[in-house]
Amino acid sequence: MARDIAIDVHKRTLFVVAADAAGVELWQRRFPTTAEGEAQLLRELTPEDRVVLEATCGAHRLANRLESTGAKVIVADAQHCRLLGMRGKKTDYRDCRALLSHLRAGEIVAVWRADPTTRWIRQLTRERAAYNQGIVRLKNRIQALLWEEGLVAPGRLFGAEGAAWLAAQALPETTRRIVAREWQALASLLPLKARQEQELAELALTLPLAQQLMQVEGFGAPTAVMWLGEVGDVTRFGSARQLVSYAGLNPLVDQSGERVRTGSITKAGRRSLRWIMIEVAWRHVGSGGSLAEYFQRLTRRGKKPQVAIVAVARKLLVLAYVLLTRSETYRHLNARRYERKLTDLAACRPVDLEPEQSHVDWAAARLKQTTGLDSPYREAHPVACPGRSRCRRRRPGRSSTAGSGCAEFPALEGSDPSANPLPAGLVGEPEAVTAPVG
Repeated sequence: MARDIAIDVHKRTLFVVAADAAGVELWQRRFPTTAEGEAQLLRELTPEDRVVLEATCGAHRLANRLESTGAKVIVADAQHCRLLGMRGKKTDYRDCRALLSHLRAGEIVAVWRADPTTRWIRQLTRERAAYNQGIVRLKNRIQALLWEEGLVAPGRLFGAEGAAWLAAQALPETTRRIVAREWQALASLLPLKARQEQELAELALTLPLAQQLMQVEGFGAPTAVMWLGEVGDVTRFGSARQLVSYAGLNPLVDQSGERVRTGSITKAGRRSLRWIMIEVAWRHVGSGGSLAEYFQRLTRRGKKPQVAIVAVARKLLVLAYVLLTRSETYRHLNARRYERKLTDLAACRPVDLEPEQSHVDWAAARLKQTTGLDSPYREAHPVACPGRSRCRRRRPGRSSTAGSGCAEFPALEGSDPSANPLPAGLVGEPEAVTAPVG
């Protein structure tokens, strides 16, 4: 007999309500959120059942396991479920009954379930956001401590010159100890972030879509990979407008009769994708991309920079959708700059897996394959490099200034990403990439 089963997922328990096709309740039970509890729930399911649960932490993993029984599993959109709940008391039982009621009515909005590789990239995106927030906070605290002492670095504080300047300052002993600890914490985060960027770049080597996104100013290898992880399969969006809505970059609309008002963006989509697009937009404008003049035009009209950059991010999101769905070449492509990106990406190939082809030759081949254009570098330097070592670029993050400064305040910018600030055994090696996205 086919049944409808609703599951309310919690941290420690799973509350389950089963009903027949007519909506008559058959049983209700609470299972522990453990391997044994999930095994008990699996034994209760049959291939004819329909299971619905709300999208929350751990819901996708549980849905994949429930599908092993042959049952049809639906992960419902959490924002839509809040509008469907029963009024008055809110209990686990009422939530399950509401899910069952709307499942029979066909009003459940199911979310897209990402594949394992896409979920892994999303975890890397959240890791990167956490690193960025931690690094910015530490730098701000260090600068605030110096500002309280009336000190302002003459140049870049976190480079070699800034570290040497800081070591020569006569700070109070208590302030110096605090600054030294903050500096040490910052020095431990930067190599970890560099290693994570290296992992994202190595993943970009296996993703042609990421290399295609890198045609647009503002998209680097790590950013393109994170964008693909947040969006997933681009073809599942019927139009660019749907993708903009998915990112929460569409404006609010208040309509009543003939009155129509628009407001700020909805922020109703994926926050991580919205954050990525804002970062890409700032980098695009800073590098003089094709939409930089559009940003300047909005600011001249009185728009705040934060509002104008959102408009640029929305246009860039539409542009990325068009490039990937139509497999077109970017109209305003800067071939020289794009080739430099590909050359830097080639430098991220693992040393033990690098072929005999030089980084410049690999970038020229990828440029020809992606856009059909010849290499600007080869046109300017028609003579082939006599040796592979002369064509290799320095790996990202390595610099001749690494290790300069002083013992107490070493230079932070340009540090070696392979350096591990944590004790041996606490950080494992990243798993090998085996499956592409999209």
